[in-house]
Amino acid sequence: QESSRHSWSPQSSHNRWQDFMNYYHKTADIIRGLGGYPLIIGFDKQYPVDQLYLNIFTYAGGMHPYSWQYDSDALPFGNYARFATRYSYLIWDIGRLKPLADPGKIIRIDSPRPIWWKDYAAIRQARDGKRQYIIQLINPPVQERIYSDPTNKVPRPQTNIVVSLKLRPGETISKAYLLSAEPVMHRELLPLIRQGDRVTVKVPKLYFWSILVLE
Repeated sequence: QESSRHSWSPQSSHNRWQDFMNYYHKTADIIRGLGGYPLIIGFDKQYPVDQLYLNIFTYAGGMHPYSWQYDSDALPFGNYARFATRYSYLIWDIGRLKPLADPGKIIRIDSPRPIWWKDYAAIRQARDGKRQYIIQLINPPVQERIYSDPTNKVPRPQTNIVVSLKLRPGETISKAYLLSAEPVMHRELLPLIRQGDRVTVKVPKLYFWSILVLE
């Protein structure tokens, strides 16, 4: 996808982050459906905050990055390339990883401010027979548009995010863990709260992007 190079321009139909995310993730789904791997080229012009969210939306959308626009050394913190490589099976596992249809029916998220997650909710059938619910949590950009803020404003971290999942009949969740590259790559087990047919976890902090896995 080379047209993404021009998304920095106000004249681009994908200059809004929401439009950028929706368009390129949908085309990536089409490519994966044909058995291929989507590769996306970054912006010709960008501020550091644009590079930050370009990385996040590329990896969260299951796309492969191309060229210097993704250099992690220029980001405020978090090596996303290393993170995506370590947990590639949660991002690029064609054949086992499927989008979760109508995720709002079974997943509920209570957070201090809006979080983007529905477009990234997926389910994966692991090789050991276990099912994994994968919920990518994104703290949205402060600015609506790409390449619009030379001061590089970023959102404040969100804390104590409550995520609950409605279980299928006979289904149990054995563990929940949070994965993130921020501020350094880490994996954190989260306590489970079971109430009837729902299981709930509390995410202690979200900087920009984390992946919650319920297994």
